[in-house]
Amino acid sequence: MRVLTETAGPVDHDFGSMDVSTAKAITVTADVGEAMIFRVANSISICDGSNEVNTPDPNDAAADLVTLSPNPMTTSSTSTGTAQFCVVSNAQNGYIVTYADWGVNSYIGHAGFWNGSHEFPAPRSATVATPGVEEVGFNVSQAGLGTGVATGPYASATLFSYNDTGTPTTLASAAAATVANIFTLHYSADVSATTPGGTYRAQQMFVCTATF
Repeated sequence: MRVLTETAGPVDHDFGSMDVSTAKAITVTADVGEAMIFRVANSISICDGSNEVNTPDPNDAAADLVTLSPNPMTTSSTSTGTAQFCVVSNAQNGYIVTYADWGVNSYIGHAGFWNGSHEFPAPRSATVATPGVEEVGFNVSQAGLGTGVATGPYASATLFSYNDTGTPTTLASAAAATVANIFTLHYSADVSATTPGGTYRAQQMFVCTATF
């Protein structure tokens, strides 16, 4: 800003000047929504919910069916089968996947393999699958780009475990936000020479909890 002061004379002038400046901040904000994808299916190729392959269970249309092979089971070999679950989460502190043996319809209260009158033993600590010894269990392996890992007795590729108490048990976890993790559940069961005949079933409930 310039200031002009004019005196009585026609040519006597006094010029002065003053500079002025100011500053103002602009704050830009945006929210990132909390998001998580969690899928359980017989087979998952991409963890976006669009590539699941589900085998309907004729006895429970809401559940996926895993049939162990060989079937019928024999005392000379271990019957096995697989299913999968996947997780993607932007949770700052990762996620935890738990499972509980849920019971099946009127079988509630009988965990593991149950045929209405007989229940397979379920090892709660990791053990080796042994043909001829009646037992059922599973373990978990991880694939994909994420940082989640299988945990506890289920993390071994050669040992099997099964918590049949109905208490939630941690299967896998991640400590930070992660891209797609695909986990494979490897089921294993053996029969003895005295295992009663019949169709045995077990049902599990899986829960994924994000930690924001």
